[in-house]
Amino acid sequence: MASMAMKESSLVDKQLLSAQEALASASFLDRHFDTAEHKRLTSQLSSAERNKDLYEQAPTYIRKDEMERVSVMLDEYVTGIREPNAREMLRLRTQVERNHQFYGRGSIVMSSPSEDELAYIQEQRLRLSNMIAHGYLGPVFGAPGNLKRMTGASDTEIAAGYEMGNLALNSARKWNWRKQRALAEWQSI
Repeated sequence: MASMAMKESSLVDKQLLSAQEALASASFLDRHFDTAEHKRLTSQLSSAERNKDLYEQAPTYIRKDEMERVSVMLDEYVTGIREPNAREMLRLRTQVERNHQFYGRGSIVMSSPSEDELAYIQEQRLRLSNMIAHGYLGPVFGAPGNLKRMTGASDTEIAAGYEMGNLALNSARKWNWRKQRALAEWQSI
């Protein structure tokens, strides 16, 4: 029978408690106003709370050989034994970090994400940005980006099309505001 690792909450609880204490011990200005330190502290606290939620959803027991398998797969990607796949590397990196935090091995120092992983993250952010712009601009002002999307252009070109549509939308809003202002002045005469 394979040996199992049991979930331990001490590291996750310690991380959350540390974030809460850091925010509580900050100055009044940093606790209540939008300063750089306030942003850093609240980001740290929300990260710790999200980590605690993930901890609570994780299984109580996990096989140690499964933990080892995930670590070995990540090592093979990092060292070049396996063909680099940015999406898979990010998934494994996250899984290894969570295994170490949740199942009592303590925190782990990971290497920085590779250039491929960073490029993949940037690509996903651009794709999400394009989806938001598509919904925000609609069929009229989103037409330049939509046409580029239909012709199979890259995400960068699609983003440029949506930027052009956004400029047109802003121009239309300014023109409408000026028209309404002129109409209000004319009616007041």
